[in-house]
Amino acid sequence: MLRRALWLVALAVVVAGGIRLGMNVASDDVPDEGSVEVGFARDMRTHHEQAVEMAELLRERTRNQDLRLLAADIALTQQAQIGQMRGWLDVWDVTPTSTDPPMAWAPGHGGTDGDEMPGMASEEDVSRLEASSGDEAEVLFLQLMIRHHEGGVHMALLAAPLVDEPNVQAMARNVAETQLAEIGYLEALLTARHAEPLPSILPADAAELTARLGTDDEDQAQDLLDLLGRWWLVGLGAVVLLVLIRDLLRRPRTKRSSPTSPAIAAGETEVATVAEASDDQPDRASERATERGDDRAERLGDLDLDRIPVDDSSFDDV
Repeated sequence: MLRRALWLVALAVVVAGGIRLGMNVASDDVPDEGSVEVGFARDMRTHHEQAVEMAELLRERTRNQDLRLLAADIALTQQAQIGQMRGWLDVWDVTPTSTDPPMAWAPGHGGTDGDEMPGMASEEDVSRLEASSGDEAEVLFLQLMIRHHEGGVHMALLAAPLVDEPNVQAMARNVAETQLAEIGYLEALLTARHAEPLPSILPADAAELTARLGTDDEDQAQDLLDLLGRWWLVGLGAVVLLVLIRDLLRRPRTKRSSPTSPAIAAGETEVATVAEASDDQPDRASERATERGDDRAERLGDLDLDRIPVDDSSFDDV
């Protein structure tokens, strides 16, 4: 009875936890049209698409293995993030593009048709990269990608404090951290080719702001509390189930005997008796043979062999 009660409690806890999770998912407000999350996802997706395009152009125009690996890494990383942001827009039930001008989601940094996303290469710059090759293509790519990364960091720093959606916050933090670190490597490659980067568009405190994104203990603690609030019921149910399963596995298993009728029982007894008798027959025959052998040996031992007459003439014939 106790085990049955525990099973019922465990199942009730799991069901309640599932309902709790479903209510959380269903009741969570998703970003809608006009939100910072939607605007940032759309603009950063477009921003990434140009980075992928320039990376692919360089791979076709240089034989330098370091730059080819760098271009491949940029293309693969940013293409994956493009897919992630496109997935968000689908889940939020908004279109992947908009008629709003770029950066309209960032207060003071957009809202007119003439505004562009920071760091974007112009059509003329992309055409120059397409027409170049060898060392010229390498220098131009590094200059344009440094500027492009600076613009990406700038957009991420603008979005991070304005968004509430945890996935978008994580994306903004990742873009700021990885692209800021990559800028230093790009500058080293450019210096090795005796070239200078374009004038920087990074805010003076970009490094400090980026460092703060990864050390916001209060927000991280709140995210952890929210996660625990959603999953504690399911976790409790899982623990109870594991304890019950362990208890069941440790129980000794006893074999139940099936009831038999008196006739069947009598028949089984008779068969067992016959089987025992047949098993004893070889042993008894062996015992009788042994006894007869012992008697013969005893009689031979009592004979006086010297008193038995022997006909010597039979040996003379031989």
